[in-house]
Amino acid sequence: MQESVPFSGKKTRQMALPEITMKRMGAKKILVIDDERDFLYAVEELLHIGGYEVLKAESGSSAFALLKEEVPQLILLDYKLPDQNGLE
Repeated sequence: MQESVPFSGKKTRQMALPEITMKRMGAKKILVIDDERDFLYAVEELLHIGGYEVLKAESGSSAFALLKEEVPQLILLDYKLPDQNGLE
């Protein structure tokens, strides 16, 4: 039986983020931005079942306002929003 060897063969260390950043980030936050409410709430329910905290926004401007207060780990973004596109 072979022993498993780490890919790099080196010990790694995790870099600690400042405590205040960790508090703002929280755990498993996902921001969902979509102007279709039915889709937005369906995705929210599925993500809640998966154990995620879900933040929602129905426009680009409301998403930017929310991002001033929260730091999600992932953003799911509709490309075509009423006030701007997903690249702006």
